[in-house]
Amino acid sequence: MPTVSALENIMRTGGSVIVDATIPVVSLESVAKAGVGTGCTLTVKHANSLTATACESIAKCNPGHVIFDFTD
Repeated sequence: MPTVSALENIMRTGGSVIVDATIPVVSLESVAKAGVGTGCTLTVKHANSLTATACESIAKCNPGHVIFDFTD
């Protein structure tokens, strides 16, 4: 898996990313913020492991551009 910094750079340069929810919430927030204004989307797989509060916090970082995959 790329580093958080690499994921942020991917988002900043126009690439959407799909990551696993095992990444710390603060890092997911940071990656989501990096996509602001780019039209890119952060997709978080296995989001069942996150609390609703954590999901809301991540989503607020880039409204409309964060997807939570709750399927198994």
